[in-house]
Amino acid sequence: MFSFALSLCALHGMVGPFFRSEMELGNWLPIHLSRIIPVVSHMFFADDLVVFCKAQLDQTRLLDIILSQFCEISGHKIGVRKSNIFFSKNTRDDVRNQISQLFRFQEV
Repeated sequence: MFSFALSLCALHGMVGPFFRSEMELGNWLPIHLSRIIPVVSHMFFADDLVVFCKAQLDQTRLLDIILSQFCEISGHKIGVRKSNIFFSKNTRDDVRNQISQLFRFQEV
């Protein structure tokens, strides 16, 4: 599992449908933070978006497509220098490196 804290002005009504449609198609796999709460794929805080996803290359590539589509449609850009990526302690180093190279976010 890993999560992104993206610095972008994202409106839930604009980016939420991207995640929902991919979940309905079975492509986007939300994560379980706990056994007793519902799954989560993304959360908004003010003008920031936090994305939760499994540390799998197919999920990473899909996230890259979703974010690219969102940026193209909205005109917003992701602040790479202001964005962070967090991996769970169980994520293998080679997977961390591949995902980090794709997004160029600072690992925290």
